[in-house]
Amino acid sequence: MISLPLNLFVISMTATPGPANMAHLASGQSMGFKKSLPFLFGNAVGLLIMNLSVGFGMGGIIKSSPEISTAIRIAGVGYILFLAYSLIKSSGSDGSSSQSFSFFQGILLQFLNPKSWAMSVSAFSQFSDPQMPIVPQILGFALCFLFWQPISHGMWTAAGVGIMDWLQKTGGRRLAFNITASVFMVGSTVYSLMG
Repeated sequence: MISLPLNLFVISMTATPGPANMAHLASGQSMGFKKSLPFLFGNAVGLLIMNLSVGFGMGGIIKSSPEISTAIRIAGVGYILFLAYSLIKSSGSDGSSSQSFSFFQGILLQFLNPKSWAMSVSAFSQFSDPQMPIVPQILGFALCFLFWQPISHGMWTAAGVGIMDWLQKTGGRRLAFNITASVFMVGSTVYSLMG
């Protein structure tokens, strides 16, 4: 199952803007790379668990149950709004950050991120082969994401770190950036729900 098309799909899905990447960009600029690592690792663990769950049948349950799908979407929007609010609130006028996103918040972000569910379900259904044994395919699918996703999110975090010096010159820049990142985080969530 680990094929070039799957790898290209995973790279394009994990590297393009979405709620998780906007959160990593903002985390990098607010907390720095080292303090962002628990959040980054939590995201990786969350997506690994999600991909294994999708492969072993959760994806089919979600696709076939409008109630579960709607509940995940509502909870996801609520959680993304909470992260956006936390990000804006963490923008101290002195350029300091009062909190960092945690490992557990990284896991939650994956499970409550509509783009993550859509990405996982569509990838597995598109690239799995019903004629082949399922367990090796599920493991290959999950490992492909586990390889590329931390690289993609790490690059977004590093980009946030890269603009940290410029943003720290005044608290207003940091606040403006965090508001902008929050708007993109919420906007990309709404966009993925409409797609």
